[in-house]
Amino acid sequence: MKRIVDDENLTFGIREIDRIFGGSLPKGFSFLVIGQPGSGKEVLLKQFAGTKSESEKCIYFTATEGEDEIYSFIEQHGWKGDIKIVDLGRIYYEKILSQTLRIAKERRELSVEKIAEAASEDTETPYNEEEINFVNLVWAEFTEMQKPIRAVFDCLEFIADYHSQQEAINLVQAIKTYTQNIGGLVLFSLTKDLYPSMQLRLESIVDCVIELDTNRRIDEIERLVIIKKIKNSPHKISINRYKIGDEGFQYDTMKRVV
Repeated sequence: MKRIVDDENLTFGIREIDRIFGGSLPKGFSFLVIGQPGSGKEVLLKQFAGTKSESEKCIYFTATEGEDEIYSFIEQHGWKGDIKIVDLGRIYYEKILSQTLRIAKERRELSVEKIAEAASEDTETPYNEEEINFVNLVWAEFTEMQKPIRAVFDCLEFIADYHSQQEAINLVQAIKTYTQNIGGLVLFSLTKDLYPSMQLRLESIVDCVIELDTNRRIDEIERLVIIKKIKNSPHKISINRYKIGDEGFQYDTMKRVV
């Protein structure tokens, strides 16, 4: 039977993650946040990045949002905006897609099939494939950051689509190992059930797995945050209700389902 435990009001996000570990995030820890579209993953990622300590340097990898959009959201919530953002979507457009569209337009062949065909023709594609290896790009940008590092990776689906799921897994493993050695903090994001086998492998790699779930009811949507895994602390696995408010992630009823 489920037991409901009342708790005091506390903003979720970085404060709640911090509370899980008794007041301080362990250095070298890696987190994976999974959830369906609309669950609030992006809010939690920005809150994690924007609530860094004064001494931490933060880098944010994205393939779905622009720099201005991320900075604007962080600023609106009063979080720290001194974050380096690496927009893989913009790089992809500037170095690949825009050139491919130009070639297709010159040929008056703007169908999806023709654009893909133009992109595959090395003789006419004005970029070098070696220069656009996104795995190498992400790794280089991450490891060049001044320590201590707090990093967000909202780009794993992009890496899996552009390269392969195995490349994305290898990247996460390398980042996790590097983070352990330098005492940083990293948070990865993944759409739930989009890549089931990759998701399972990533859950086995990272130190903490946080799942965001939504249940539709007649007149409301119940939001649940599930702490699925914490390294060496299985007794801290829990289910909590949350809401997304003006301050970002917040507990809703503050009733813990255990």
